[in-house]
Amino acid sequence: MVVIHVALCQDQLRYKNYDKALERADEAVKTATPLPEMMERGLGLSVWAQARMTRASVHCFFKKWTPAIADFEVAGDAYKEAYNSVLAIEAYRMAGFCCDKEGEFASLDYLLKGFRLATSMDVLLLKRSTFPLLINQLLKKNYRSEISYEEIDHLLTSVYGEDWEETVGKISKKAPDEKALAELQEET
Repeated sequence: MVVIHVALCQDQLRYKNYDKALERADEAVKTATPLPEMMERGLGLSVWAQARMTRASVHCFFKKWTPAIADFEVAGDAYKEAYNSVLAIEAYRMAGFCCDKEGEFASLDYLLKGFRLATSMDVLLLKRSTFPLLINQLLKKNYRSEISYEEIDHLLTSVYGEDWEETVGKISKKAPDEKALAELQEET
């Protein structure tokens, strides 16, 4: 049922019916909420996290950053507990993005959660994730009181090589930027 509600939510977004999309996303979260306990965490956590990510994305269309932050944070924590670090990193990255949009200062906390997850991940997984986008956001922050540049450099060099800054920059330029996202939201 959760998957059906998520699919119907996405269908409503396609038709720009944002209120109905949010209703479907709320139903997906409601249906998924008991699953972690019913399914002994694991898969239930992942399904619940996906429902929360879906609803957070709908909140982003409405520019309702605070509820989006909450959903992305819960999703990140659930994915982390379910050992799905790739999606946890994306959830934390998006929580940081929404914090910046809302003008909250907690964005660094979320970005650091994602970075710290990455330190124990397989290099190939990191290369195929949104980790470079998280790094791009992190480097724009006043992060040095929480983490050293050397720590960032050490991890990124092991993943992307000595020219990691150039690689992360190229990847970030290919991804939709905030201006493109804002233009897309204005069109809809």
